[in-house]
Amino acid sequence: MYGSADALAISEFADIHNGPTVVFAANSRDAENLRDALTFYGSATKNVPVHLFPGWECLPYDTFSPHPDIVSERIRLLYQLPYLGQAILVVSADNVMQKLPPVEYITSNSLALDVGQSIDTENFRQHLVHCSYHCVDQVQSPGEFVYRGGIIDIFPMGSQEPVRIELFDTEIETLRFFSIDDQLSLRKVNSIRILPGSEIPMDRKSIQRFRQNFRQLFDADPRENEIYRQIDSQNVPNGAEFYLPLFFDSTSLIFDYIPDSAKYFIAENFETSVENFWKYAKERFEFALTNAKRLPIPTHMVFCPPEQLERRTGDLQRVRIDNGATTPDRVFNTRFPDRTPQNQHFSKFEGSLAHTLNQSNARTLITLDDSGQREIVETALRVLGFEFSRVGNWHDFLASTDKFVTSMANLHMGLNLPDDQIRILTSGDLLGYRGQVRKQTERKRNPESIINSMQELKIGEPVVHEQYGIGLYQGLVTMPVTEQPSEFLKINYLGDETLYVSVHNVDCISRYLGGNSEDIELHSLSSKSWHASKHKARQQAFDIAAELLSIQSLRDIRKGNNMPLPEQDYQEFVSRFRYSETQDQKRAIESVLGDLKSDRPMDRLVCGDVGFGKTELPCAPRWWRWQMGFRLRLLCLPDHSHNNITMYSLIAFRTWVFRFSCFQICNGSR
Repeated sequence: MYGSADALAISEFADIHNGPTVVFAANSRDAENLRDALTFYGSATKNVPVHLFPGWECLPYDTFSPHPDIVSERIRLLYQLPYLGQAILVVSADNVMQKLPPVEYITSNSLALDVGQSIDTENFRQHLVHCSYHCVDQVQSPGEFVYRGGIIDIFPMGSQEPVRIELFDTEIETLRFFSIDDQLSLRKVNSIRILPGSEIPMDRKSIQRFRQNFRQLFDADPRENEIYRQIDSQNVPNGAEFYLPLFFDSTSLIFDYIPDSAKYFIAENFETSVENFWKYAKERFEFALTNAKRLPIPTHMVFCPPEQLERRTGDLQRVRIDNGATTPDRVFNTRFPDRTPQNQHFSKFEGSLAHTLNQSNARTLITLDDSGQREIVETALRVLGFEFSRVGNWHDFLASTDKFVTSMANLHMGLNLPDDQIRILTSGDLLGYRGQVRKQTERKRNPESIINSMQELKIGEPVVHEQYGIGLYQGLVTMPVTEQPSEFLKINYLGDETLYVSVHNVDCISRYLGGNSEDIELHSLSSKSWHASKHKARQQAFDIAAELLSIQSLRDIRKGNNMPLPEQDYQEFVSRFRYSETQDQKRAIESVLGDLKSDRPMDRLVCGDVGFGKTELPCAPRWWRWQMGFRLRLLCLPDHSHNNITMYSLIAFRTWVFRFSCFQICNGSR
C-alpha cells in the first residue's frame, strides 16, 4: 500500500470489526501521523474512536520524569483498555516494548465517588497519597489534591479538569468540575472515578518491595543511591519511572491490557525499529552506569527484548502492512499521489498546480493543514479557473460529485486510487512537507557570559532552573564528591527545599528577568507547577506562532502595486534635503523603496530613538506615492495626557510641509 492507503484500509476494517483494532507503528512520529489519518478516514456512522497511546517523551534512563498530562493520558487509557470495544489503538514500537504496571494495579486502585456517598476523609487522603497523588496549596496538574475544610479539590488522572468535592459532614453533597484559571465551577456531575496518580505505587508494601528488589539487584550500599534514598523517604524523584519493575512482583506489556478479541496491524519497519530502539536503550544503559549515585536497572527489566517481543507478536491475529519493498501476500492497486515542485514563487506555483490537476481525470480532494494554506491554494484555484467546493471530511467528499474539493485536515500523506478514480493531495504534496527532516539544534550558551552573570548575583536574588523553576540563590558551597571537593550553587525553594547545582551544570541556571523580584512566587521541588507553567507558556507561544504564520501566509499571497521609480525626479527631490543622510538612514530608505518596487504589500516598521532622523525616512516614499497619483495624509494619535505626542506631530508636519512645498504637494492645512 502506498501513501495513506494503509490508514484507509485500517479504518474500513475497524468499521466492521466488532472489537479493538490495534496498530503497531514504527516510531512515535509515524504513530501520530497514522492517528491523524485514521481520524480523517474514520467512519461517519459508527464514529469509531481513535486512541494514541502516548510515550513518556523521555530518553531511556533519563533523569527527568514525564509530564503529568502525559502520565494522566496513559493511565486513562490503561484503565480503559481491558474494557475496550470497537475502537482503534495506535502504539509506537518503543511503547510496545515498555514494561508497564500489572493490569490489576490500575484496576484495583481506581475509586468511584458518587453524590450522596459517605467517605472517611482521612482514609480518602491516605488512599490518594498511596496512589501517588500530591497534596498542594492549589491544584494545577493531574495527580494533585488539596483539603480545605469541607471541600476537597482533586485533579484526577485521565480528567481534563479538576473536580471540587463538597462535603456535608462525611457525605458528598456535590461534585463539580472547575477551571484552574479562575476557580469557577464549570458543570456538575453525579459521579467521578479516581485513577492511580502514577504508574509507580507509593504505598507501604510497594516501597518495601522496592527496597527488597533493589538490595537483591545491587551489591552496593543502597543508601549511596539517590533513587533509593528518595523512595525510602516516600518521595518520587525525577526519573524514578525507569525503576518501575522494582515496585512489583511482575510487570505487564501493552498486550496484557488489550482484550483477546483485538485484531492487530503491524506497520512496515516495525521490527527494524524494535531492534534499533533496543540497541539505543542498551547504549543509554551503559552511559547511565557512569553515574554511581543513580545506578540503572538492566535494560531487559525496563523493556521487552526483541526476541521475546517477536514471540508475543507471532501469536497474535495480525496483518502486516508493506509499501512494496518486499513481496507481499496481496497487492492493492494504490499509487503515490503526484507532487508539485517545492519552494516556488506564487506565479510558478500556479503553473505547477495546474499541471498537477490537469494530468489526471480522477476526482481530487485537497487537504490543507490551516486556513493560511487553504487561502493560498484556493486563491490559486480561482486564478486558474478551477471550480471547487469545500467539505468537512472524507465521507462528505465521497458523497459529493464535484471534481475538485478542498478540506481542512491534518493528513501527512496523500492517496491515489486508480480503480476508483480518486486521489488525495495534501498540503505537503502541493506546498512541501514541514518538520520531517529538520534536525534539532543544540542550544548553546557562552560559558563566560554565564559565569559573569552568576558572579553578579547577590545572595537572595531569584534564579531560574530549567527543570525546577524559580528559587533563591544562596551562594556557592563546597562539598566532597568522590573524595574530591567540588563547588555547587545553593538554591532555596518553597518550603525550605534546597537544590545543589554543580558549577559544571551552570548552563541550567539563568537569572530571573520577570520584573519585580519581591513579588515572585517560588516553586517547589516536589510539585509539578513549574512543568505546568512551562507547558502552558509553550502552548501559548505555539498558538501565537501558528497565528503569525497564518497571517504571514495571507500576506504572502496578496498582490501589491509595484511602482517604477522616476530616477531623475527622485534625485531632484533627494538633493533638496538639507542634511547628509546617515548610513542607517540610507539603508532604511533603500529598504522602503525596495518594498514599493516589489509586487508584495509593504510590511515594514521603522524604529529609532529621538533625534536620529526618522522624520526624513517617510518623505521619499510619500513623494514617490504622490508621483503615482496617490493622496497623502498625516495622522497623529490624539493623546492629551502626553504633550510630547503633540510636539512630535508638529515637528513632523512642519518638516513635511517644507520638504513638499516646492512640489505643491502639501497645502499646509492642519
